[in-house]
This record gives sequence, C-alpha cells and structure tokens, in this order.
Amino acid sequence: MKSAVVTDFGQPPKYTTVPDLPPAAPETLNLRVLAVGIPNVVRVRAAGRHFLKTTLPHVPGIDGIGLDETTGKKYYFTTLALGTGTLADMVNVPKKDVVDFPDDADPATVAALVNPAQSSWMALRKRTENLPKDWSVVILGVTSASGRIAVATARALGAGRVIGVARDEGAMSSIEGLDERVVLKDDPSQTDFSRLGQVDVVLDYIWGKAAIALLNALQPTREVQFVQIGDLSGQEDMAVPASLLRKKMITLRGAGPGAWTGLVQETGELLKAVKGMKSDDVYVAKMSDVERVWDSPEVKGKRLVFVS
Repeated sequence: MKSAVVTDFGQPPKYTTVPDLPPAAPETLNLRVLAVGIPNVVRVRAAGRHFLKTTLPHVPGIDGIGLDETTGKKYYFTTLALGTGTLADMVNVPKKDVVDFPDDADPATVAALVNPAQSSWMALRKRTENLPKDWSVVILGVTSASGRIAVATARALGAGRVIGVARDEGAMSSIEGLDERVVLKDDPSQTDFSRLGQVDVVLDYIWGKAAIALLNALQPTREVQFVQIGDLSGQEDMAVPASLLRKKMITLRGAGPGAWTGLVQETGELLKAVKGMKSDDVYVAKMSDVERVWDSPEVKGKRLVFVS
C-alpha cells in the first residue's frame, strides 16, 4: 500500500510504498482512508518539535475519515492513543477509537475542521466547570486556525458573549460571531482591554506576554477559568507573577491530550456541530501529491486536507 512518510525532520513527507497492513483483529476495523486533515499539531510532530516525542520514520496524521469496505460504513477515527499515523491508504483502528460518520457530512470538510475544533471543544467540555448561563469567553489568538473555529464551538456549547483578541485587525474583522474585537498591540501591555467586561472563560492560543497582559487586565467579579491551549507566541517559558494569582479570582488550567480524557465519547456531538460550520479556506489535495503540496505557498493560510 501507499503512505506518506517522514524520513528526515524538516523535510516534507514522501509518498512511498510500505508493507500492507495485517488483517484486522476482532476488536479492530480495517479502514480505507478517505480524508486526513493537517492541522498545526500534525506539522509540528512531523518536524520533530512536539512535546509528544516523534521518532523516524514517521507517518503524519492523528485522525481521519475512513470507510469500512466490508460494510460500506464511514467512520471518524483517531489514532492518538495508538501513536500511529493516518496519512496512508489503509489504517487498522480499534473499534473503541471510531465514531459513526454522519451520512450528510462531507469527509474533506469535516477532516479539515474537526481537529482544530477539538481544541476548544475539549477545553470547554473537560477543563471548565460550573459555567453560568450565557457565559462569556475571550479567545486569545482568535485569528489562528483553531481560534477561528473556537468562536462557533463556544456558541454551540452555550456562550452568550464572545470576545476575540488578536493582532491582525483586518483578519479579525472577517470572523463572524464576535461580540467584541480587541486589537493586540505590539507591546501587549499597551492593549486596550477596557471592553472585556465580566469574563468567565479565556481560551488562550498564544501564551507569553499577551497572556500576562490579559490576566493583568481582568477585573473579575466571579471566577475566571483561564484555559491554556497553545503557545503561538513562542514564549513557552513565560512566568506568571505569583501576586497576580493571589489577588484575582483566576483558575489556570491546560488543555491538550495529556490534560483530558474522553475524546472519542465527545466526538459524536462534536461531529454534529462541525458539519454545520462554514469554512471557505479548505485546500484539498491528493495524498499522492503530499511532497509537492506540504510546504507549497498555495496552502499557506489554508486548512490542508489530503484525500485518497
């Protein structure tokens, strides 16, 4: 069979012939891969820079949409627990790690959106608690791939007010569903956060100086649940002043595969939400073109999906 394989960190995967998979075990499904999304986490792992260690050779991908050719049924599947890649003709996946795929959903579109949506969905479902009715949320890094989808995810899960924070004012103006837009200054401490109001949740895709500036600006009258999801600032080691945590009602948590469980159990509802989301920035390519497309300028700023 064919698969995309990384043999050198920093180089695009190569489309190559690999040994066929063994027959599926009784508790496993053998699926023909229909579509695989390439979110940032997949790229970072393929470059050998993710906190989840990657070894060579490496097959990119952590999930996908697949077809059971014996029954004709489609499934969403994840291989996070297995640690194996998905950018291949076929995968063997434990039945516990698959979810029925909606008949009226498009595999390529869902593959493009489901992983970025998971970051906010799992953060809100598993790393927050006891939120009030019509809670408010700040999305720090709202113009990022996952931040954009977090707007719709938060609405689907009951948010009454959504505030976006990002540097690119033009990009932020194009995002639907925001009640307020805060433009982050080059020096984040100079940002005007005066329109935040009461905040119940922060979804942070940036970290670093921007996160500290936001934490300093918060004036909570009830608990703020700050959930750290990504570090696009590159300032991973930024310190949080102890006094800041002592003088405000703020709870800090992280959200990622090591911080929550129950992904498969949540995915059924997530798929229903994702299939109704709009996205005009999906770039669909054939898996056989993976080496040419991977770092191509034509996919910059797009949600890349490979199909069989």
